[in-house]
Amino acid sequence: MERVPSIPGSKRVGRARAVFAALMVSFGVQAAQAQDSPVAANFAAYVQLAPRVVKIHAREPGGRIALGSGVPIARDLVVTNCHVTRRAKSIQVAIGAAFGVTAYEVIGQASDPEHDLCLLRTEVGMPIEPFAMGNSPRVGDPVWGVGFSGGFGVRMHPGEVTALYPYEGGKVLQSSTSFNLGASGGGLFNAAHELVGIMTFRDRAGAAQYFSMPVAWVVQILADRPFVPVAPLGPTASAFWERAVEDQPLFLRANALEAMQNWAELESMLLNWVEREPDNATAWLILGRTFLHTNRLVDAIQAFNACLTADREFAPAWFQLGIAHLLSNQSDRAEEVYESLAMIDAPLARALKLRTIEHRNPAR
Repeated sequence: MERVPSIPGSKRVGRARAVFAALMVSFGVQAAQAQDSPVAANFAAYVQLAPRVVKIHAREPGGRIALGSGVPIARDLVVTNCHVTRRAKSIQVAIGAAFGVTAYEVIGQASDPEHDLCLLRTEVGMPIEPFAMGNSPRVGDPVWGVGFSGGFGVRMHPGEVTALYPYEGGKVLQSSTSFNLGASGGGLFNAAHELVGIMTFRDRAGAAQYFSMPVAWVVQILADRPFVPVAPLGPTASAFWERAVEDQPLFLRANALEAMQNWAELESMLLNWVEREPDNATAWLILGRTFLHTNRLVDAIQAFNACLTADREFAPAWFQLGIAHLLSNQSDRAEEVYESLAMIDAPLARALKLRTIEHRNPAR
């Protein structure tokens, strides 16, 4: 068993863990015994995740302190966003908020500003259990986002993965797990409580779309980027999502155009996208949705089928295909889609069944 150094404040952290364990016993036993209980799953996730996500204090020249969140992946190694730390002349990692805060000085930083990920190495190991990194989830998988929203207490938001965007060796995650300022650098976790993403930004057009950076990029930083003393990263240290819209990746440009309902420009961009990347299931899905919005049902069905050729288990595409068949008055085809979807995503299949019933029996 690894010995943890004796560090001031570690007893307070131990007491905090004990309190969380007591809460688990006092309030969670009956809930945990209830099968398929979202309340039990959320409670278990909070107890396991919240005490281990840390707070980042980045002191900038002039005295300003930027606040963010971080995720330990080793006793002395924390992942956060570079937009939290890029102007810092010194950084501290704070843990143990339940019974007072213990701060650990950061002595080194490995940065990937383009992907908005920075790794922080603390001077000594922290008495906190690090997170394992998991594989990229699938669309529809449940996830939990944990961070210091508002810069104060740690908060957790349950949700699901709503889209995955392949980009530069990883898959950027879009999810329904909301977060605000202060949660940047916090963790997105799967049902096994493994780290699958680093919460980073929300849609700049104001839509409720939340994006996390993939852990595949964290692995790349560990392999390729050196640790250097903490210092401001410089004026060019900006991320891909901070660029002007016309210079952003195609998936972010598509999201912006869809939010603005600019269907003509979106269709033109998507047709170029699928020509360049014919196996990109997400591009075909967005194109199909665009055709649905413009009432081009035959084109929509073709786009959703192309999406499923690229990824046969892409549940949202099956759902949208079923809707397109219903709107085309092809109830038999919609039923076939329902049967396929039921084997992949039962909740989404039930939603399609409900839409089928409503289509057959419209309200008067």
